Amino acid sequence: EGERGGEGSYELDAYRAARAAFSQLKKRACAWDTYCDQLTIQKQVYVYLTVDYVDALADYLRQRLTGKYEGEILEIGSGNGRLAYFLQQCGIPIVATDDCSWELDAAAHNDNNNDKREGDETLHNLKIHNLRCNEALSTYAPSIVICSWMPNYKDFTAAFCETQSVQEYILIGPATVCGHAFDTWGFDGATEPVYSRHGFKRTSLVELEKLQLCKTDQPTEMYASQTVSFQRPLDQ
Repeated sequence: EGERGGEGSYELDAYRAARAAFSQLKKRACAWDTYCDQLTIQKQVYVYLTVDYVDALADYLRQRLTGKYEGEILEIGSGNGRLAYFLQQCGIPIVATDDCSWELDAAAHNDNNNDKREGDETLHNLKIHNLRCNEALSTYAPSIVICSWMPNYKDFTAAFCETQSVQEYILIGPATVCGHAFDTWGFDGATEPVYSRHGFKRTSLVELEKLQLCKTDQPTEMYASQTVSFQRPLDQ
């Protein structure tokens, strides 16, 4: 993600350009790891956003809002707010929330608005509301929840499923390192995951996954990341 263009604006690389940047290097995997590590240190980047992916995700969300759901789109664990920022630039009415425990780089953009909640952050006019998961869900009663790179060994999906307004939640990131292996994904084969216990149906958004890049990818072995939708049956 590079800060280019006009002052205070962000512009994303295209997916093909981002992949091509490493295709000619002799030690591609090493270069990719080094590059992502540098981004992670400087900007807390785990998802390498591209314009293709953001546009495709925005199109998907737009279809869901116009064809099926009413209510807010809420991001839980927004971190530095970049995903929500770019989705808003696409016209998606998403609310960014985070408990701000990681003190990410949005803090550098703190403003002095009188209507700010204590601890709220801003990133180029995107307000990141300082709310824990349950607080955010009860405050905004969203119809769609997005969570990108849920912290490893933690599961927020029980709270998503138990919030009656939530008709769909979308998890972004590799299942192997995001969320709880059993509760979120049911990896052990014996534990019924949370979504299944609440009747949600799981669907991989394959066309979006083809456009994803993340820290755990390798230039010759892409597609480590995932975008997965979990939908509540209409009769619930």
